[in-house]
Amino acid sequence: MFVPPARAVMVLVLSVVLSACSLPSPADRAAQAWPESTQWHVTDVRVTVPEALSVSEENAFFPDADIVWRCSPGGDRHAQITALMERALRQGAAHLDGPEPVRLEAVVSRFHGVSQRTRYTFGGVHDIRFALSVHSARTGAPLGPEIAVHTRLRALSGARAIEADARGETQTARVTRHVAAVVAGHLGAEVAPLPRPPAPQACTAP
Repeated sequence: MFVPPARAVMVLVLSVVLSACSLPSPADRAAQAWPESTQWHVTDVRVTVPEALSVSEENAFFPDADIVWRCSPGGDRHAQITALMERALRQGAAHLDGPEPVRLEAVVSRFHGVSQRTRYTFGGVHDIRFALSVHSARTGAPLGPEIAVHTRLRALSGARAIEADARGETQTARVTRHVAAVVAGHLGAEVAPLPRPPAPQACTAP
């Protein structure tokens, strides 16, 4: 009886798992969370990435940590994700032009991208979870319920990943636009594919 090599079995298992992880998440199709958002305009955003969230720099297929982020070669991953999420929230709320000033807040609980090993083989998925809330800019009082967002974005792989980096479509740029679109959907915008960046962009400045 033929017994497939262990490496072949591993490849098959990884392919199945990653395919399953790439399915659209409910958050990506979510209805508007706050109908009153037409009356808002965002004056401030606040993002919290708790220091308690674990970080892995291991170049494994599935690093076991809350935070896995490799667009930048190193540095403070908490700070990098905070900056990325702040940009995403601002972009996602850009369509709001109502009279009421509000503050948008997000608390990240998971930001699991792909390792170099995964990106240049299977591609994997960016798995992101955060709590999203809106507060009055005048009083700080919450406006409506906090919502739990869980969104996933298929990561580019192999030659496609290399080509995307060359034209400025970095992981940071793709994830920022994706999160912005999800936030915009919760804030009542028509969610459509966002345009690619017109010029090359570094990982640290999408």
